Amino acid sequence: MANEAHAGGMQGIGRAVQALGIGEKLAVLGAAGVLATWLVFDLLMAEYGIGHLPFVLSALTVFAAYRFHIQHQDGWPVRYDTIVIVLAGVIGLVGLQELATDLRYEIFDRDNATIIGALAFWAAAIVAGVGAVRMASR
Repeated sequence: MANEAHAGGMQGIGRAVQALGIGEKLAVLGAAGVLATWLVFDLLMAEYGIGHLPFVLSALTVFAAYRFHIQHQDGWPVRYDTIVIVLAGVIGLVGLQELATDLRYEIFDRDNATIIGALAFWAAAIVAGVGAVRMASR
């Protein structure tokens, strides 16, 4: 019984992801990638800290997508598209700013786990930002 409920939940998430447009998919999955990077490299390994702002923005982006697509909550004071565009856009800007800062302070002289964490964060954050730009341009 528990496996059926778990499988139904995972299928529901899969259907929701398939229903997203390309820009929204990039924004939400990029935000989820930032959360995964935070979990692995900041919380578990304490190697590359991404800070509180990208974590909170990513959590809000994923939560908004969950509420809108899975729970079908749409009575918000601001349109869902606008929320995701703003949150994912700021995630992308923070990712670019962190990339510039890390390159300036020679992050590639550090250990491998820190470099991998940085690359994962930059990629996920920039993907979220590209998704926001794609959503805004349609």
